[in-house]
Amino acid sequence: MESFARGEMTGPEFAKTWHAARRLSPERNERWRDPLGQVLNHLFFVLEDYPIDPKLREPDDTTDDELLAEARAALHRLA
Repeated sequence: MESFARGEMTGPEFAKTWHAARRLSPERNERWRDPLGQVLNHLFFVLEDYPIDPKLREPDDTTDDELLAEARAALHRLA
C-alpha cells in the first residue's frame, strides 16, 4: 500500500498484489483486529469495484485516482 501511495506501482499492480496477499492471509492464519480490520476491509471493498483491466471499466467503477486516494486515506488512518 505504501509503494502504491508513493507512486512506485500502478493501480492494477497494487490490485493484483492486494488480491494475492488477501488469498494467502487465511493460509497464514492471519486475523485482522479492529481498527486494522476495519481499514483493510474498507479498502477490500473499494478494490472489489476496481477493474484491473481498464478496458473493462464501467461508469460506477473505482478509478485509479479514487483507489489512490483510498489507499492514502487508509495509510493515514493506520498511522
